[in-house]
Amino acid sequence: MCNAELVIKFNCSKKIKMIFYGNKVSITYWNGADNKYVGYLNEYPDHWTQGQDLPDLKEHLLDLYSLFTTQKIVGIRKVEELIISL
Repeated sequence: MCNAELVIKFNCSKKIKMIFYGNKVSITYWNGADNKYVGYLNEYPDHWTQGQDLPDLKEHLLDLYSLFTTQKIVGIRKVEELIISL
């Protein structure tokens, strides 16, 4: 089971931090007009997925995380922080 911390964003979608294989991964999700949950991994904002409910969405996000971190996918965009030491 994933631990989650809920944080409200300005656009009324919700961002949570989930534990995946011991790593923390931020996601953004919202409840769509059809009552399905839609979301994405914040590191990969171009790749959305959906679930029937929040636990189902989390399972799909886990699958995406596993796919993106274990396989080399050409052309996939990733958002990451750069630490600058001056």
